Amino acid sequence: MRGACGADHRRVTVLGRQGRRTIEPGISLRGERRELTIVFSDLVGFTKLSASLDPEDLNEVIGAFEEQCRQALRRFGGYLEGFHGDCVLAFFGYPAIRGDEAARAVMATLAIHEGFEKLRFPDAGQVRVHSGISTGVTAVFLDAGTPRFVGEPVNLAARLQKMAAPGEILVSEATRSLAGAAIETEHRGERFIRGVSDKRPIWRAVRLKEDHRNPEPTARGRTPLIGREPELRALAECWARSLRGEGQKVVLCGEPGIGKSRLVRHFCESLIPAPRTIHLRCDARHASTAFHPFTEFLRTLARRDGDALPGARERAQALDPSARERAQAHVPSARERAQALVALISGEETAGGHSAPASAAPFRDPASVRRAILERLMAVVTGIAAQGPTLIVLEDEHWIDPSSLQVMNDLGRALADSRALILVTSRTSTPQERGPIRDRVLRLSRLSNAETADMLSVLLGECRTLPSLAREICARASGLPLFIEEVALAVKQEGGARRNGKPRCGDSAQALTRLPRSVQELVLITLDQISSADPIASADAIGSARQASPAKKVAQIASVIGNEFDLETLQRLVAETPGQVRRAILLLRHAGIIKPLLTPERFAFHHALVREGAYDSLLKKDRIELHRRIAAIIQRGEASGGQSGPEIAAYHYAEAGLVDEAVKCRIASAGHALERAANFEVIAHASEALALLERQPARTRDRRLELAAHLLLGTALWSVEGFASTEVETAFKRARILAEQCGDAQQIFVSYRGLFGCYYGRGKLDRASQKANEVKLLAERMRERSAHCIGHMFAGQTALWRGRLIESQTQLELSLLEYDEVDQRRRLLSFQIDPAVNAGLHLSWGLWLQGHSLQAKTCSDAALSSAREFGQPFGLAMALFWKAVLHTWLAEREVARTLRRELRELVAHHTISYLSAPATILEGEDRIDQGDHQHGIHLVLSGLREFQSRRGGLGMPWSMSIVAEGCLRSGQLEQGSRAIATALAAARRNQERYWEAELYRLNAELIFARPVIDHRALSRSLSRGVAVARSQGALALQRRIERSVRQMCARHDDDVRVFRRIRESFQISS
Repeated sequence: MRGACGADHRRVTVLGRQGRRTIEPGISLRGERRELTIVFSDLVGFTKLSASLDPEDLNEVIGAFEEQCRQALRRFGGYLEGFHGDCVLAFFGYPAIRGDEAARAVMATLAIHEGFEKLRFPDAGQVRVHSGISTGVTAVFLDAGTPRFVGEPVNLAARLQKMAAPGEILVSEATRSLAGAAIETEHRGERFIRGVSDKRPIWRAVRLKEDHRNPEPTARGRTPLIGREPELRALAECWARSLRGEGQKVVLCGEPGIGKSRLVRHFCESLIPAPRTIHLRCDARHASTAFHPFTEFLRTLARRDGDALPGARERAQALDPSARERAQAHVPSARERAQALVALISGEETAGGHSAPASAAPFRDPASVRRAILERLMAVVTGIAAQGPTLIVLEDEHWIDPSSLQVMNDLGRALADSRALILVTSRTSTPQERGPIRDRVLRLSRLSNAETADMLSVLLGECRTLPSLAREICARASGLPLFIEEVALAVKQEGGARRNGKPRCGDSAQALTRLPRSVQELVLITLDQISSADPIASADAIGSARQASPAKKVAQIASVIGNEFDLETLQRLVAETPGQVRRAILLLRHAGIIKPLLTPERFAFHHALVREGAYDSLLKKDRIELHRRIAAIIQRGEASGGQSGPEIAAYHYAEAGLVDEAVKCRIASAGHALERAANFEVIAHASEALALLERQPARTRDRRLELAAHLLLGTALWSVEGFASTEVETAFKRARILAEQCGDAQQIFVSYRGLFGCYYGRGKLDRASQKANEVKLLAERMRERSAHCIGHMFAGQTALWRGRLIESQTQLELSLLEYDEVDQRRRLLSFQIDPAVNAGLHLSWGLWLQGHSLQAKTCSDAALSSAREFGQPFGLAMALFWKAVLHTWLAEREVARTLRRELRELVAHHTISYLSAPATILEGEDRIDQGDHQHGIHLVLSGLREFQSRRGGLGMPWSMSIVAEGCLRSGQLEQGSRAIATALAAARRNQERYWEAELYRLNAELIFARPVIDHRALSRSLSRGVAVARSQGALALQRRIERSVRQMCARHDDDVRVFRRIRESFQISS
C-alpha cells in the first residue's frame, strides 16, 4: 500500500547495534512548489475556421502553429506542457529556474505571435493568435514522471488569454513587474476576472525594448570582509582590555544575512596567538531547551580525546575545584567530565555524579540537580578561562533558552576580572539581562553602494561584467552581504565564455533580467544548476520532465530536518542509495549550499535563509510527511545530537498537523524542564502545548492533555510570578474545571492546592479558608495520608494569619503527623515547597506569638534545615524569609541580617520575583533599626508596592507596622498614625488579625509621643491591644504591650495616677 506522498508505508524490521528497530523506506517527493510564469496561446476563431476549412488544410494551420510554438519555446527555454486542440500551454521556471522567467515567457510569446502571423494560408488567409501570461507560485506534482501544474496562476493565464483581443498578449501585474526591464507594456486598466474575487490590473505586452533584441543563451570561496573596519577596531580594543584582566562583553546586532558570523570568524582568525575558544550556538527549535548551546559544546568536547589536548589534567581539575585536592589520584579526562555533565543535563546521571540503574529510580531533587548543573557548567568555562586568554562566542542569542541566559549572566559576573572576551551575535538590539561586565553593543548596518561594489568586485575576481549589471546587483542587494555573495557566485558560475583570455559574466543587457530578487530565489537557481550538471538527473528535450537530481532532493529533505542535520537521519528519509546521498552531499558542499560541522557526518546550511529557500520549494504534503517521519525517528530514539529530544519531536509533529502528538511531546519537555527547576522553559513548553490545543475544536480537544498543560503552567508560574498572580489563578481554575470533567480526584486535589495558594498569597483569607475546607473534604474522600497532610497544613496556615493561634497549632501539628517524607518528595516537583517545611515555618511563628520563643527557634531551625536539604529555591527562599522575620522579633539582628542577605542572593539568582519584595521590606526594617529611618521607610513602602503589583496581599499589617515604627522613631507622628490606620483597615478587610495587638500598641506609642497626650485614646488603644492579645493567646504581643506601659509610667512621673490606673486595669506588675 502506498501513502499520500508516493512512499511505501510497509515497515521493515532490521537488527543492528541498537537491537531490533522498525524503519520506513525513503520518501519519494510528490513534487515541489515553484514560482512559474505560465503562457496560454490560442488561435482566434478556431471554431469558425474548423467549419470553413478542409480537415487537411486545418491540420496544416495547426501544424504550423505548433511548430512556431516549439521553436519559440526551445529558443527561450520554456517547458511545453502540451497542445490542447488549438491552444498551447507552456511554463517558464520548470524544470529549472534562471531568474528571468517572466521576461523569457513574454519574449517567447511575442516570437510566436510575430512568426505565426507572418504566415499566409491559401484558403484561410491570415490567422491571428491571442495569449495570456501570469506569474505566481504553482504546485508541480509528479505523476509517473509527468508533471501536473496546479495553482491560481494557471487559471489566471487562461482567463487573460480569453480576454485578449486578436493579436494581443495580456499579462498579469506580477509578470509585468518582473519583465518590465525587457518589455514595453501598456496598462489596460483594472478588470474583474472570473474566478477572482477582486479587480486585477491588466497589461498588454507591446514589444521588446531595443537593448533586449539579441539575448544570449545563458565553489564558494571565503567571502571578503568589506566595510567592517570600525567594528574590527572596537573588537580589537575590547580584546586588548580583556588581556589586561578586564573581562569584556560585546554584542553584535543586525538583521539576518548582515554578516555577524562572518565578522566573528574574521576576528577569531585574526587573533595571534589563537586563544582558547568556546563556541556556543543557539537554535530556534531549542529556545525552550534548558542549557542547549552548552550541551552541544560539551558533546563536541566529549567527542575529542581529552587527554590528548594540551593541559588536559589541569582542565579536568578545573572542571571540579575539589579535584585539585585529589591531584595525585586518578583525574578524569576533560572528555569524561564533559560526558558526565551532558548525562546530568539530560537526566541520565544524579546530581552526585553517579549513574544509577533505571530500576533504582532515585529521587533527584530538581533544585539540587539544577544547582549542580549550573556549578559544573560554570566550573567548565571558568576553568578553561583560568588557563589563559579565552574567547567565548555565543551565536544567535535571540534564540537562547532562559537557563543558558542565566549561565551567560553568571559568567559575566564570574569573568569580570579575567582575561576573557564574551562575543555575542543577535538579531535584536535589546540587551538581555547583564552582569558587572558592561556590554558594548555594535549594531551592524548594511553596506554602502561603494562597499557593495567593492565586495562584488572582489567576489567576481577576473570575471568582468557590464557596469549596468553591477549597478543592478548593488541596487537589488540593498547592502545585504549575504545576497551580494550569493548573486555574485551565481553570476560567476554562469559566465563560461572567454574573451581576451578572461572570463566574461553577464555580457549583455539581457543579464539584467536574469538577476534573482532574493536569496531564496538564488537557492532554487543553484539547486537547478546542480540538477543540470548532475549526470544522475536526465535532461530530456523541451516538453519532457527532468528527473529530479538527488542533490536537490537531499537539500529539500535536509531543510525539513533543520538548519543542522546528520547523515544517518537523512539516509533514513531519502529513497536514494547511501552512495547517491554522499555524492549529493558533495555536490551541495561544492555549490556552497551546505557546510560540514566539526562533528563527523553532520552538516549545516550555509545560512538560515538558504535553508528557507530549499524548504519553501517543497510541496505542503511532502513537508507534512517528512515532518511526521522525522518526529517518528526521534520518538524511536534513533535521532542523534541536537536533532533529538521531545521538544524537537513536538516541533515536527506540529508541522505535520499531528496536534495531540505534538502536545504530548511538549508536556514531556515541560516535565523534563521541571525536573531541572527550569521554570521559564516549563512555561514556554506548557504555553506552546496550550496554543497547539487551541487549533482544535473544543469538542474534540483532549481534556487530559489540556489539564496536564495547565497544571504544569500553573506550577512554574507559581515559582516565577508567585502564588498570587492572575496567571496562576487562571491556570489552576481551568485545571480544576478540566479535572472535574475528567473525574480525576488526584488532579482536582492538585488544582485546589494551586488555587488555595493563589488566594492565600493575595491575603484573601476567607476564600483561602473556604478552599482549605474543600481540600480537607476531598482528602477525606480520597483517604490518602498525603492529602490529609496538605488539608491540615492549609487550615493551620489560614488560622495563623487570622489570629487563631491554638487552632493553627493543632492543625499544623496534625499536618506534621500525617507527613510522609518519601511520598511528599515524590510530589515535590509539582509544588516546589515541602509541606513539612511550610508547616514548620507557620508553626514557628505561632509558637513565638504564644510566647514559646525557644520552641519557635527549634521549629524554624528544623524547617530551614529541611529546606536546605531539599534545595528547592522557592521553598528555601520562603524558609529564609520566615526565619529572618522570626529573628527580628527575637531581636537577634545579626542572625536576621545574614538570613536576609542569603535570601536576596537566592531570589536574584533564581528570579523568584514574588519574594524579592519581602526581602526589600526586611532590608528596610533593618535600616530603621540601625537609625536610617527615612531610607528604611522608603524601602519598606517600595517593597510593599512591588509586592502588591504582583497581587501579593499577605503581610500588609506587619509591613505598615514597620513604617509606623520608623515614623515613631523619627518623630513623624502624623504619618505614623496614618500607617497604623492603613494597617488596621487591611487587618479588618482580610481578617489578618495575628498582628492586630501590636498595631494597637504602636498606636498607643504614637499617642504617647505627642506633646499633649490624649489619655482616653491612649487607654482605649492599650485596652484593645491587651484584649486582642489575650483572646488570641498571643502572649508575646501582650508582653510587648506590658513593657510599653511600664516604660510610659517610668517616663511620665508627673501623671502617676493615670498610668497607675492603666497598669492596674491590665494587671501589669511594676
